[in-house]
Order: sequence, then C-alpha cells, then structure tokens
Amino acid sequence: MPEMVSDLWPDASPRGRSDVVWNFMIAELDSDRWGPRLRPHIGPELTIKLESGKPATLSDEDATQLERLLLAHRSGFVRPLLVDSAVWFEATLEADRFPNLRIAGEQDFIRRAPSRKLIEFARRTDLREPEIADFDLAYAQLRANFMPAKMHGLPILVSPALSDPLTIAEGTSRLTCMMSKILDRTLRLDSTSVLIGVDPGFKSWHWL
Repeated sequence: MPEMVSDLWPDASPRGRSDVVWNFMIAELDSDRWGPRLRPHIGPELTIKLESGKPATLSDEDATQLERLLLAHRSGFVRPLLVDSAVWFEATLEADRFPNLRIAGEQDFIRRAPSRKLIEFARRTDLREPEIADFDLAYAQLRANFMPAKMHGLPILVSPALSDPLTIAEGTSRLTCMMSKILDRTLRLDSTSVLIGVDPGFKSWHWL
C-alpha cells in the first residue's frame, strides 16, 4: 500500500482486480437492468458464492469467469478501470465526505446535477427533476426499505489521483439513498465502507 494512501486513509486495506470484479458483479446481480441478463450465464453454484458476501470463496477460475461475463456485458464502462497499474483499496468513507462525491458523467445525471455533487443529485432525485425514468423507478424501490447494513457489495469510487475528487463508478443508487436519508434525517450514519481505485489512466475513462 503506497504511503500516501495510508496517510489519507488510515484504515485502508489493499484490494485487487478480483475484488473490483466481485463488487461490480454482486451489484449488477441486484439490479433490475443487468441482473436478468447476467444470472443465466453465471449458474446456481457461482451465484450462491456471490450472494454469500465472501469474495474469498471464489476460486481463480470463478474470478476469471466473472470478469469475462462482466466485460461481455459492460465492457465500455468497466474495462478502462481494470488496469494492472491501478491501486485499489477498501476504506471507510466518513459521512461528511458524501456531499462532494462526484456522480458519473452520464448526460442524464449531469442534467439533473450540473455540479455533479452527490448532495445536489440526491436532492433533485427526490424531486425527480428532471425525470430519469429507469433510474427514478429503481431508486424509489430501493429507498423505500433501504438499510446500509444489507447492501450487497461495496460502492466503487475512482480517481486519477488521491488529490482529485472521487467519482462514483458503482453504487450511485445506494449512495444517493444514504445522502437523501441523511438530509431528511431518517438515517443516522457516520460512515460506510467503499472500494477506491486510483490510477492516472482513469483520466481517459469516459464517465470521469
């Protein structure tokens, strides 16, 4: 673990490519959009391992299969993040850092929150201004019974450098729920665990 990471994130634990794939996949399995497309290709045994919440249960063969499936369905979004030079670590993100997280640069998201700050996005998502039909429906269903302790997988944040803002690569709905519920005081949350990736090459990621 680079010394600068430890300085900024004292509880940082090193993670690798397979952890990135696992956290993307478990989140996608939960989604209404990607879950139905992925489940038929994974099979029951591997699905059970994923839903166990224990990445250590995956064999090297399992990890290779999951990465292949993830890239087959979401190559353009994910492949630029799976570079060998990236430094990945799990860390605790304090709740007071939530507001300034950057949403991914999808056009619908930017129209909703031109600042790209999570706090603006959460406020306007609760108002559905402007509407993002598929996202808003899934978000409303998630928010109704949202409990951070029951999340599957970690939100994934990326940045070209530790000094740059963190952009949400996975977990926009979950982090928006947390931000929204903190704002309306229906959730008391001090922090959440996240997976963070840092690499100068992420500057070329289209959604940064």
